[in-house]
Amino acid sequence: MTPFSASEPVVPQTVIPVLTHSVQPDNLSASVLAALDRQHAEKAALFALAGKLQDSLKPELERLTQELVQKTLQTAWQQRASDVSDPI
Repeated sequence: MTPFSASEPVVPQTVIPVLTHSVQPDNLSASVLAALDRQHAEKAALFALAGKLQDSLKPELERLTQELVQKTLQTAWQQRASDVSDPI
């Protein structure tokens, strides 16, 4: 017994079908709709996780950015001070 109904075409697993026209959801099998729903839920969960990670990293990124700016300005000031003390 196959998992497909008689009305569904059987496509060999080595062949990837190419859609040449729009397929309406009414024409999709329940298993395809379930797979699409599962994929949509996985995508939503991934993007939710990414948002949470970004929110949790904001304070650290701000701290690192402030530290980088401070060190860059200190280096620039030291370079300027050494240029002024060494006349040409």
